[in-house]
Amino acid sequence: EVARELGARVIHESRKGYGSAYQAGLPAATGDINRKIAAVQADSQAAASALESVAASIGKLSDAAQAIAAAVEEQSAVVDEVARNAEQSAVAAKETGTGAEAVSSAATALAAAEVSLGKAIAAFKQA
Repeated sequence: EVARELGARVIHESRKGYGSAYQAGLPAATGDINRKIAAVQADSQAAASALESVAASIGKLSDAAQAIAAAVEEQSAVVDEVARNAEQSAVAAKETGTGAEAVSSAATALAAAEVSLGKAIAAFKQA
């Protein structure tokens, strides 16, 4: 009873003597140990499988992170190119405006020269 109260498994053997107790108790004890070993091995295998699954998930996450990093880098390059193109467009627009002003001034001067020439021709015809 003391052993049972302390948590030990007690095997009942009706035959008396050490040999009988040994023959009854040893298989029961080793059976318990074997079951516990099997349970630990099963738990270890389950843990190993879970770790393999976690490692595979980490590998997938790593691949996804690399793909995202590559996409961000590509987008950054595109943004830089768009900024350069916008700057070049602004410069071209300014140059076009400057050219348009020069053409307008030349057209005004040409119109004034035409009027002058028209007056000179009219004066020449009257003379």
